Amino acid sequence: SKPLLGVGAATPGDLKWLEDGDFLALGLNLVQIRRLQAVAREGLSDDDDDALSPLRNKGCSPRRSSSFMSRLQAGEANMMPTSSDPGASRHWLEQASSRPLRLVFIRHGESEGNVNRTITKVVPDHLLHLTKNGRAQALDAGRRLCELIGDENSKFIVSPYVRTVETLNGIKQRFGREAEVREDLQIREQEHGNLDAENMGQLHQHAQKFGMFYFRFPDGESPADCYDRASLFLESLYRGWEYNRSPNQVFIGHGLMILVIIMRLMRLSVDEFLELEPLANCELVVLERDPQNPKFTVSFVWRHGMEREYGGLRRKVEKPNAPPVWDGKPDSELLVSETINEPEVASAKP
Repeated sequence: SKPLLGVGAATPGDLKWLEDGDFLALGLNLVQIRRLQAVAREGLSDDDDDALSPLRNKGCSPRRSSSFMSRLQAGEANMMPTSSDPGASRHWLEQASSRPLRLVFIRHGESEGNVNRTITKVVPDHLLHLTKNGRAQALDAGRRLCELIGDENSKFIVSPYVRTVETLNGIKQRFGREAEVREDLQIREQEHGNLDAENMGQLHQHAQKFGMFYFRFPDGESPADCYDRASLFLESLYRGWEYNRSPNQVFIGHGLMILVIIMRLMRLSVDEFLELEPLANCELVVLERDPQNPKFTVSFVWRHGMEREYGGLRRKVEKPNAPPVWDGKPDSELLVSETINEPEVASAKP
């Protein structure tokens, strides 16, 4: 249809990108314009003939949209909708057009706490500095990041902890240009209390027995608590992406919290999360997407001093033992929970 094709609209989904002036140039009045914009938001149905008639009268034949869910139920679709799917939701279409094409997560460089596990008994965790080796790792992370994104525009989000801000400063030295940076408290490290408890080693052992994802340190957090934080962070991130024009988003944070954010973003299960290897200092985790699909996948990881490793996140050689769960069969053996309670450890305070 020449009038719509002349302004770049090939499908009903394209109508939402047109402004009033574009429709007025086609000879439509404001009521007709608003009705067509409603069609673009909701998708076409059998009741939309009168909304389309103004265009048909001008020689246009907009393609009717079919529901993505109906095609999914019919077995005609085996993937998430993309911007080329006329039945895709408005939100999904907007995310496809505005989300960054690449997400880069970077764990901080080696810190004082990585080489002296007892320092957090006397120094607050958020005040720990990078070591000399950590500074070198941060500078190298900047080199790798520059090699990865070249001269493309990028935005940075950093945890406010000293070691992550110092890592960002090192990266910026090698990055070679200014970039938009903001701090976000939601991506701070998992909290283990204020100053570490005297029996912190016992608490970590107890966490393994209890189930590390759900174990909450006294006056601190569990990874499940961090998951809630990650959910809030991603909700605000999605809203910000509606107005995004940068192809790259870089996050400078902490090992466990980065994995929890990726877990939430990619909808991994708890068992899948527990199979993941911890991130190395200044390791890059690079997620990318097709321009037509908002869904990200892990392209590769890139550790300091190593080549890029493709195939997704690294996983543990030995998978953690999953707890037994009744399979629903009436004749299955009755399961009995094992006692692991250690009150003198679980109730310890810093």
